[in-house]
Amino acid sequence: VIGRGLELSQIFNNLGMVYFSQRKYTASREAYQQALSCKEIEDNQHDQTLFSWNLAEVEMRLSGFENTSKILQKLSPLPQNFQDILLEADVDWLKGDLNALEGHFEEAKENYRRCFENEQRKAEALAKLARLENDLALAQEAMKLAPTPSSEAALHFVKGDYERAREVIANTGDTFEEARLLLDAAYITGKDSYKVT
Repeated sequence: VIGRGLELSQIFNNLGMVYFSQRKYTASREAYQQALSCKEIEDNQHDQTLFSWNLAEVEMRLSGFENTSKILQKLSPLPQNFQDILLEADVDWLKGDLNALEGHFEEAKENYRRCFENEQRKAEALAKLARLENDLALAQEAMKLAPTPSSEAALHFVKGDYERAREVIANTGDTFEEARLLLDAAYITGKDSYKVT
């Protein structure tokens, strides 16, 4: 234990989160890998899963499907307590994004539906599911639960205004989510790819 009771693995994980928030993804990946290599977490399934999930999220942005998929396959179900339910919702969330990016839209829908059991993820999952099912009622429910950029974009999306939906997401600076939205538009319109004009 170092400093104020933080273990070395937690310090590396926190550093990875700081780098991730700054969009310094390579540095973030290195910090998460350091966290996972610490001996103190060998018997700590919760921290292993949390750090692996963080690593998978950064890998999705750096290298796409293959490395992310390998990391997610290593994640095992967790005991059912509050903190782990939140973490499982996050894992389903990331698996939903990965499945959608790989073109497995039905599996992505199921991943997002499992997030409904966790209130902190429900609105965002509803917004993504609304886009994949082109469902106005789901988009409205997402907006009612949490008026976030994601739920606002979903409303524009299901009304066919893909450009406005993209602008809302682009204003957040989340280029990954912007790419996801364009992929969803291609899925709904039946095109191989979708570019807004």
